[in-house]
Amino acid sequence: VGFQLFTRKTDYNSARNYAAVTGNSSLSAAQSSLTQNYNQSSTGLNFSVSYPIRRTFKRIGLTYSWDRSNITTFSQASANLFQTLAFRSGQIQGPNALEGIYTSMASLSYSYDKTGPSVFKPRFGTALSAALQVAGIWGNVRYFEPVVQYKHYMAVKGLRPSADGRNVIAFRIQASYIQGFSGDVAPPFSRFYSGGDNELRGFDVRMATPYAFIPDRKSVV
Repeated sequence: VGFQLFTRKTDYNSARNYAAVTGNSSLSAAQSSLTQNYNQSSTGLNFSVSYPIRRTFKRIGLTYSWDRSNITTFSQASANLFQTLAFRSGQIQGPNALEGIYTSMASLSYSYDKTGPSVFKPRFGTALSAALQVAGIWGNVRYFEPVVQYKHYMAVKGLRPSADGRNVIAFRIQASYIQGFSGDVAPPFSRFYSGGDNELRGFDVRMATPYAFIPDRKSVV
């Protein structure tokens, strides 16, 4: 059984990240307007219960969460991004559609984990997890999202499987789908994004997305 209260704020500022990497912070106002710069603030709670299936490596769980989120944009590129997404759902309409997004969600999960010898440093085995998340019990957004993830670890010596090998080959496959219902759509931050060293190198955090602001002309005064 678990219970959590949280408040968090996440900044997505490409110009600041660029300055941190290159040491060059002298972007012009025009250049800054072409980079993504927005933040998301959230406050909420969740309550979860899980139960191990006796004498197996399987576990089932149920989680309920409540979340209030706001998105604030600070650049023209970000304003254009969310305008393109055209988020209008249920009671959320008009120019303030990115404020006061209430998500009430229940999630049913199943997991199978037969990896070892430790949770933090697995060297062999397989882990499988699946969850069905449904938002719309209360709140002002309605959507469902099934998620399935498969992980496998194999100790190797050279390129051959070996229990006493010093290296480990591992891979992860994850599949998910999200869809609104009752005339609603999923909020922007619940949709699929990728990027960053832990997910997709070569892209900034959450910058690998079907939507992007790409300037195609410039004016010289």
